[in-house]
Amino acid sequence: MKGYIGVAAFVAAASAFAGPVIPSGVRLYFSPRGQNYFRGNLETVLRANKLDLRKNHWDDINFILDDPMNEAKLPDSFGATQKDKFVNLRSRLGSFFFGFPIKTPKIKVSLLGSDLDVRFKNMGAEVDPRGPTAYGRKKGIVVLMRLEADNVVFDLKKLRLEDLANKDLFGIVGADHVVSKLTDGDRRSVKVELPVLVDVGAKGVTMEILSVRTNIAKTKFDLNFEKLPLPTIKIVINGKEYAFDKAAFEKEIRGMLPDLSELVVGAVKSFFEKGGKDLVQPSFDDLAKALNIDLDISLPGSPETANELKAALRPTAVEYTKSKQLGIIFNAELIDSKYRGNYATPGKSNEPFLTEVDPETYDLSLVLHPAGLNALVDRAWKRGLLKEIEIGKDDSGKPETVKLPAPPVVTLSGQSASNLASFHAKIRYS
Repeated sequence: MKGYIGVAAFVAAASAFAGPVIPSGVRLYFSPRGQNYFRGNLETVLRANKLDLRKNHWDDINFILDDPMNEAKLPDSFGATQKDKFVNLRSRLGSFFFGFPIKTPKIKVSLLGSDLDVRFKNMGAEVDPRGPTAYGRKKGIVVLMRLEADNVVFDLKKLRLEDLANKDLFGIVGADHVVSKLTDGDRRSVKVELPVLVDVGAKGVTMEILSVRTNIAKTKFDLNFEKLPLPTIKIVINGKEYAFDKAAFEKEIRGMLPDLSELVVGAVKSFFEKGGKDLVQPSFDDLAKALNIDLDISLPGSPETANELKAALRPTAVEYTKSKQLGIIFNAELIDSKYRGNYATPGKSNEPFLTEVDPETYDLSLVLHPAGLNALVDRAWKRGLLKEIEIGKDDSGKPETVKLPAPPVVTLSGQSASNLASFHAKIRYS
């Protein structure tokens, strides 16, 4: 990526020991061309920030299904064909429990040891120009993340179902080692869109997944399981005991798998679009923390300062400007473990004005507060790097120097051109 560095002035405050805290000390802007990079390279960016969406694991997922055998409660995404299959499957399963005193089921579903492995065909992101108000929010920016995968495998160690309304009748049932795979990814890949609200509040920067939208109901998955743990069921008729035919029941279930897979995929789509965002939100909470940047600073001629000087950048705002620049504004703090320093620089900091630069020729621009430059000059002076400067040689060839009794100050405002700066210093001739 290609970028430019600009400098703008504004008022700087300072703390006593940790070093000056500079409000909006650093502004980073991605040009429209720079933003285009993220449309095809988001996976590279995320993995560089330790977020790998290819491998996902959840120890325990739980949710409740109220009256799941009621076709009126099927997801809205279910079409007529899916509803017919549901009614048929319900009838076939019900035949095994005909005459049982069953109350309206309330199923607790537990997914124990879930792994989701994904091979992405494409992963991109762009700013939604409609802004946060389109999602009922007042501030921040919305980034649309679009994921496309042609290989998806869901591997579940244990599926457990407990009917809370009929505990004494069925106990806990389920399936072991359930595997579901995308079967036609080369023809129709899985697509997911995540609108993510990026904002800064009292607790720092946040990335909130607002919703999950998928085409999963239009894709094909196969479904299988290793074994079907079932409770022991005994049927007594006129005093004669009959064992429940577990083998026949499991065979019936395996025969239903093609139709059952389609219904499960539809249910999964409904689950993820309503509450599945909570499963991946923790990963985005971690990603937001990556915008808290800490840098080691080494002054020229004084490499040991890398262990003494640090810059802490903390996001205070994000914005999408009228010129379609995506900006992140940071408070900057220079932390010096050896010396203190207090000073102020007048002026203000704004969006960079690169009027002479074609926005299609660069990717990002960086605006630095002059107080940050003066902080480094101040620290260099305190370490003796700028206390005596050679200005030439006398007629005998002896170096002539001037001494600086105080740190010099760089001023950027009030110049005749945007690429000029003034260097102010008190000098004492040797």
